[in-house]
Amino acid sequence: EGAPAGFVLDGYPRTVGQAGELAAWCRARGGALDAAVLLEAPDDEILRRMAGRGRDDDSESGIARRLERYAAWTAPVVSFYAEAGLLVRIDAVGSPATVTDRICRSLRALV
Repeated sequence: EGAPAGFVLDGYPRTVGQAGELAAWCRARGGALDAAVLLEAPDDEILRRMAGRGRDDDSESGIARRLERYAAWTAPVVSFYAEAGLLVRIDAVGSPATVTDRICRSLRALV
């Protein structure tokens, strides 16, 4: 049912259809999303990070396929949330602590 103080979804929604379903789910419970956070990094940084994870599907071709899927399916979600005035863009280059701080500062500014 969701946490009373809110919730964070990681990797969802991935399509505009899912974004619409999430909005309907929130409305049915008397709420709405406060923000959609987009972590942005250059493709070369994404490739470097993914290649360093050591997963079987993190080959150069596997990563390229995922980036293609992102462009086709997920990137339109960015437009969906931007048009709704909910998109918060975060520079994701830096240490985890630095990026976390950027996210927290940006979200605090919304409240």
